[in-house]
Amino acid sequence: LVLRFRGAMQSLFDERFQEIPFSYSHLVSFICAAYLLVLAVDLGLKFGVKEPITSGLVFPALAVFFTTVVLLGLLTLGKAMSQPTGLDPEAFPIFSYVDSTAIASRRITTSRHSTRRFRSPPKRPRRPA
Repeated sequence: LVLRFRGAMQSLFDERFQEIPFSYSHLVSFICAAYLLVLAVDLGLKFGVKEPITSGLVFPALAVFFTTVVLLGLLTLGKAMSQPTGLDPEAFPIFSYVDSTAIASRRITTSRHSTRRFRSPPKRPRRPA
């Protein structure tokens, strides 16, 4: 039982601290940046002298803006999915929780049962309403 628990904790540790390769994350970021640049240049080249302002400038600018927001959101989502429990201080501290639970369990199992009876606290007198 202890060996199975130890193996499960090791696999949790391995999964938690396995990182995506550095070159892969930078390659994805570079491809997204290059795509956004090519998209902006492509839509900018379509704007001519005879084009109306709305279809030649406003709509392509909105398309580039929304595409940028979507791609940056996907990059952020991918980063969050690569570390599902997070590394920020607000994240649930799995290993400290397991350590504190193991220490508390050890204290409980090794302590001796006390035969003292605890008295209940004295009751406070009721105040008149």
